[in-house]
Amino acid sequence: MVFQAFQTGHEAGSRAPPIIQQPAFVELQGLQTDVLEDEVLKYPIVMRGYRQPFDEEYFPALRYHATINNMEAMLVMLLSGGYVGFLPEHYARYWVERSELKPVECKSLVYRSRHQWATSISKSAPKAPAFAAFSKVFERFLEPDAR
Repeated sequence: MVFQAFQTGHEAGSRAPPIIQQPAFVELQGLQTDVLEDEVLKYPIVMRGYRQPFDEEYFPALRYHATINNMEAMLVMLLSGGYVGFLPEHYARYWVERSELKPVECKSLVYRSRHQWATSISKSAPKAPAFAAFSKVFERFLEPDAR
């Protein structure tokens, strides 16, 4: 995947400080609904606008009926009972535990998302106290034995 740097707060022609990217976590995503695998295609499916190329490439059999641009909107549509769609496992857990959502047991409609933690390695810029505190907590979370 190709990324383009978005710079703010720098004068024209100046270089942005280098960015360090390190693995953060991997989350499981699947369809959340109360239908069986063979019934999934009968239901209207919600597409994530920011994931459209991925969804269309990896799940070509799915016919999308609505597009959202954030997880909260996806959740509202799924809780309406009229749609199926992808949610991260940790995000859906609250509603799954209350039997308001149910994961589709279909291995072909589940995938894992890799997330990264990106920070500037600028030696000259002082770190804000809030950023330093957040970084320390987050880096502890990333340690394998901390999960």
